[in-house]
Amino acid sequence: ERGFNRHVSGGRPMKRQKGTICEAQYDFGSSRYCGPTSLSAITGHGTAMICGWIRRRTGKPYVKGMTTCLAVQYLKDNGYEVELVWKQTKFGIGWKTSEGTSVTLKRFIEFHARSRDVYLINVTGHFLVLHGGKIVCTSTGGTIKPACSSKYLRCRVKNAWRVS
Repeated sequence: ERGFNRHVSGGRPMKRQKGTICEAQYDFGSSRYCGPTSLSAITGHGTAMICGWIRRRTGKPYVKGMTTCLAVQYLKDNGYEVELVWKQTKFGIGWKTSEGTSVTLKRFIEFHARSRDVYLINVTGHFLVLHGGKIVCTSTGGTIKPACSSKYLRCRVKNAWRVS
């Protein structure tokens, strides 16, 4: 069942409500890289489970980061719908639905702070999750914090996906 996790610390099941985020579930008591942290905040899965999936998928013995393709594929494999809403390419920058200029995380948050949607965002080399003016990433220790407190506010948004 999508969003049902038996692998969080202590083996406790965790049910996730659609369209919400939670604090990242660090199975080993320490933070992981930003990709597993962000995916944990969306799915409620423990980071050990996510890292195990990445290792099986890539064949690499260690997880030291992840690509945007892997992050999106993990969500799809777990039953989430993922829609690309922003993409920065070398040929141009713009919203999927309309052309625009490059956007910082701060500006993206201003556009979407009141939205009830969950966004997986990739800023220059970093993943984070935005939902209703709140943010989760490794810089917040995997906890939910106000988006305006992010240290990545001046970074350019490379990709953003709406997750449902």
